Amino acid sequence: MSALYHPLSPEWLRQLKAVEILRCVWIQQYRWCKGQVYWPEADNLPPHKQLIISPDDTEAGNRTKRDVNWTGYTVHITETCDRDAPDLITNVETTPATTGDVELTQVLD
Repeated sequence: MSALYHPLSPEWLRQLKAVEILRCVWIQQYRWCKGQVYWPEADNLPPHKQLIISPDDTEAGNRTKRDVNWTGYTVHITETCDRDAPDLITNVETTPATTGDVELTQVLD
């Protein structure tokens, strides 16, 4: 990053999308102090919904549900639940992994 932002480096390099993503990852995930790079404490990281987990897919998120941890997306499935009828899937939503199930439910009157 220092070489990219050196005054003698071509400006167009800093304008590449991949370089901007890398810069954001560095800002979020690392700290620079007295010429050394450090990992910040977990409580000094941005909220999970803002954290770039993968530079290849900036919308992917990280989530832990029960004993499972993953990076990517979550599929939310809504289905009917009548006792006397078959269960039917009525809706499927794919969201970043950081979106909780409860965020996709609505209160029915």
